[in-house]
Amino acid sequence: MINLNRLLKLSAGKVSQEKVCGATDIGKMRENNEDYFFIEKKKQLFIVSDGMGGHNAGEVASLTATQTVRDYFSVERLAKLKKNPQNIREEIINSIKQAHQRILEMSAQNPDYKGMGCTIVVALMIDDTLHLGHIGDSRAYLTDEKSIALLTTDHTYVMQLVKAGKMRLEDIRKSNIKNHLSQALGAPITLTPDYVSQKLNPGNRVLMCTDGLWDLISDREIYNLLTQNKSKDQICKDFIRKANRKGGLDNITLIVIEYDDSDNLNEDQKSETSDTGEYGVVFSFPSKDDSE
Repeated sequence: MINLNRLLKLSAGKVSQEKVCGATDIGKMRENNEDYFFIEKKKQLFIVSDGMGGHNAGEVASLTATQTVRDYFSVERLAKLKKNPQNIREEIINSIKQAHQRILEMSAQNPDYKGMGCTIVVALMIDDTLHLGHIGDSRAYLTDEKSIALLTTDHTYVMQLVKAGKMRLEDIRKSNIKNHLSQALGAPITLTPDYVSQKLNPGNRVLMCTDGLWDLISDREIYNLLTQNKSKDQICKDFIRKANRKGGLDNITLIVIEYDDSDNLNEDQKSETSDTGEYGVVFSFPSKDDSE
């Protein structure tokens, strides 16, 4: 059986971090939160996962996926990747496939978990490059001073229509089949995770989020919120507050990362500036009273 008490530590606690912040909220309509996220800044590893609504044990699937990817990227594996960056794509894809296999095994072994699934977006930052892998419709955005870019491509049937020129990207949110996934962890299919790498410049901000956020907030609003001159904690709170004020139809989870080139200092140089303490989830913002 899965150790829920231990795994729940992935989404508990409060840590102050200057350049990265994560938050999760149940929203206004759901009875439980099936989203999970994970931050480990020492490894520069960031994960967001969304349990599939309407399926058994969606929260177990997203939790398992988060834990599996987290454990896959051990200190030893990451040290090898820094020496052999040409293997990063393969390793990120393998971590997602391993999570998929673990969810399938649990579904087969326990009737309570039959049919469970989730989406996932995984980010690994090495030097000045962000490496992303994903399955499903959890997203990653990138902003600079003038623009916003969607780095991931939803694994949905409506996104296939967009790619075929039959629908505009901005119309996805209006479609009544927008949540029909073509790929998900735990689905009885051959999984084909997507991978993309993006070189970062100082001041770039990255948003990783579940569809409970981006579905209710337009890309222009995402840009405006993400580029505010505010702390990362406050930006996360503003995102969740806005999503809830627009209905809070699903669980809402996000990670905000700001890149600057001090992250590339070597270990000797880092001794005076490195963060201390145990890295994990930052906070869960209370949505039940967002009158502020």
